[in-house]
Amino acid sequence: MANILQDFDYSTYYRLLEEAKDEGIRLVHNQDFYAGGGFTFAWRRCSEFSRDKMVEVAVSFCSPKDQFCRKIGASLTLYRFIEMGSTIMLPVGSEDSAHIVHALRSVFHSCIPDL
Repeated sequence: MANILQDFDYSTYYRLLEEAKDEGIRLVHNQDFYAGGGFTFAWRRCSEFSRDKMVEVAVSFCSPKDQFCRKIGASLTLYRFIEMGSTIMLPVGSEDSAHIVHALRSVFHSCIPDL
């Protein structure tokens, strides 16, 4: 079995993690242990106020045919969020971060096709 991290760019990965931390961007990984694959999303509130309902999000999906890797998911998602600005705004904001994560997991889990 080949090492999926053989050509992984660790310097960019650690830079993106540090920048995400500085900008208040949070990462969530969701691996499907039974069907394979999964997804990683990054999110942050769109306002400094906790009552704001909009959340900025970027996501990357892993095919069920591939081995899920948290580092690759984080790197792709943070690159899309920070470097490319490829985010969407969703009205799932709440004062409770756990509620936001639950809502986003539900949204993106429903996007995964049955293969």
